[in-house]
Amino acid sequence: MAKWPSLEAWIARATEWLKDPDMVAGATKELEAKYITPGDLREQLALLKAVWPELRERVSKQLLPLDVLKSMLVRAGSPVEPEDIGITRERLRQTYWSAYCIRRRFTVLDLAARIGILDNCLDHIFGPQGLWPVANGKSL
Repeated sequence: MAKWPSLEAWIARATEWLKDPDMVAGATKELEAKYITPGDLREQLALLKAVWPELRERVSKQLLPLDVLKSMLVRAGSPVEPEDIGITRERLRQTYWSAYCIRRRFTVLDLAARIGILDNCLDHIFGPQGLWPVANGKSL
């Protein structure tokens, strides 16, 4: 797990992404609480690999296709585009890593970060063929 950043590196990234001192202080607390060592990460990834077939099947039964979910939200009168809530696509893209930093509980963002694909996922979502294309859909 040579690529796994140190806690100090995560805090430096949070400082860059969040900028606001109060947000950085909160993120530092959350990152300290959820940080795992490269050895612990290696163990988690080995366990994930072992349970993946069953976990994938269980999770896939709970996920709705994007078009179905979006249709449901539209029918409910909910916003479905970043612009619907006054946020640019560029800003939304930036908030994914910020969200990773400010939430202690384990989320799909943690999973994607730990297996090293979060930037690739964001490149896909915000790339030319993605859900919310931006002029430069690449990682920050």
